[in-house]
Amino acid sequence: QYMCGERRYTIQMLQHYEVGFCIYTPKYPQAAGRILFPIRRAGQLVGWQARYCGKADWRVTPKYYGMPGLRKRLMLYNYDRAQNAPFVCVVEGPTDCHVVGDTCVAILGKSLSRYQADLLVSTWIAKPIIMLLDPDAREESLATVQDLRNIGVIVVDVVLPDDRDCGDYDKRTLWNIIYLQAERAGVIL
Repeated sequence: QYMCGERRYTIQMLQHYEVGFCIYTPKYPQAAGRILFPIRRAGQLVGWQARYCGKADWRVTPKYYGMPGLRKRLMLYNYDRAQNAPFVCVVEGPTDCHVVGDTCVAILGKSLSRYQADLLVSTWIAKPIIMLLDPDAREESLATVQDLRNIGVIVVDVVLPDDRDCGDYDKRTLWNIIYLQAERAGVIL
């Protein structure tokens, strides 16, 4: 209900991205009652992120709980689907990634690690990288954009209006914003 109602998912999206729900597990009790997003690399399950349903005081309740031992800085969520795309969009988390679609990867945090940056650059050689981080990660986004541009990468820094993030938009509106800002930057997607 939470994903299909408040988050505007369809049953097809849930199935496509293998989104699940953890009722209970003795091994990972903190995952109970959370939405699960599997993380795959070369088709193999390498980890998962579990998202709290609804709103909470994020200073007390973590929004995301990752599989213990998960090395987020060494992976990009949705990489397998996105790796052959003519460009890539980079967002923070799985739900933002799903709104954008299969040309998108999530860094599972607010800043891009060196490994993630190297993976982006080596996978999308001479192809545009669209940075689409949340407004509260603006400083991190600007630093990442500059670092990538310094090594010759084509980067489009998309800033969403009114301090909103990807999840605040339907897919069509979000893509209109992405295309418009890419065109203004002289990049044709």
